[in-house]
Amino acid sequence: MADASASTPDTGTDATAVQHVTYQCPHCGAKSSVAEVLMGERIDCRKCHKPFELGVPVAQPIRDEPGAKADFVVDAGGGDTEEKVLVTHPAAFRNRPGKTLLAVTAIALGVLCLLGALGVGLGLGLLAQVEGWIGATVLAAVGGVLIVGGLIAMGIWWLRSRFETLTVTGQRTTFRFGLISRDTSEVQHDDIRNLQVEQSGFDRLLGVGDLFLSSSGQDGLEIHAYGIPHPEHVADVVRDLQ
Repeated sequence: MADASASTPDTGTDATAVQHVTYQCPHCGAKSSVAEVLMGERIDCRKCHKPFELGVPVAQPIRDEPGAKADFVVDAGGGDTEEKVLVTHPAAFRNRPGKTLLAVTAIALGVLCLLGALGVGLGLGLLAQVEGWIGATVLAAVGGVLIVGGLIAMGIWWLRSRFETLTVTGQRTTFRFGLISRDTSEVQHDDIRNLQVEQSGFDRLLGVGDLFLSSSGQDGLEIHAYGIPHPEHVADVVRDLQ
């Protein structure tokens, strides 16, 4: 059966449906659902990581076999329509763990202040003492400010992540960003000169990282995507499409 490779689907990403053919890796036997437009390309198997070139199948490939389920899926764009392979956004909260922890702490303290102002001490003598010092009204106001401030900060981070989009198609990688004005940077896969993934130890623990791409026609990096979930997977998808 013809060779195939695959890339593991990433949670939280979108891919436009394209025509697929299911093959079995000749090295490890993993079933892979491969976009037809990738035939003839050299790809690494996502399970055993052994490289080989996809050839036109000699035998009849598996098509919609009842009960058959591919272990991996590879998408790619083709023709004039340029299909989307992967769409992802920066992580809203994992991208800034310290600030997120501070916002959550502020919200929790705000709730405690409101409870103290309402006379619900929860067994915490400190709340009663603080209420006696500054008064119930001031304590409730402080609690409200903390809660609203924490929620606004987290809401802004979530909105910013939604307005930053990294899109990988069969031909190019595009990064669009901006809340009001929209800026777009893109790199053709055939022209990629430099592809970098940067992750600290803490980033790897949280499953986020930074992805940078540049083309042969530019001196600097053209795409700077910070805090992308599973950046190594995104980089593998881009490499498969080069």
